[in-house]
Amino acid sequence: MFNGTKIISQSVQDAVPLWLQNVIWYVLETMDIPVQSAVQSFRLTSQPKTDDPRSYHLTVLHCQQHPYYRKEHALTAPRPVTAHILVIDNPPHCFMLLC
Repeated sequence: MFNGTKIISQSVQDAVPLWLQNVIWYVLETMDIPVQSAVQSFRLTSQPKTDDPRSYHLTVLHCQQHPYYRKEHALTAPRPVTAHILVIDNPPHCFMLLC
């Protein structure tokens, strides 16, 4: 799943840096679970780092409903990002949308 032509909405392009879009695609393509849902949810939240005010702790919460899956990824980002993204697999395309 999630290997089709990738289509990213303009709102995602405006709100989420390209490197982070690539991280999301990578996470999807390397998921190691027996069954993937066609709809994947990513919640991005940021908090300033106390040791470096120029960077942020970025939490990426990745979920699917059936079968249940939840994984949290911790990253460092140069600017804050807060968003809810849905990725939908509809072969031969994969859509990344901002909620």
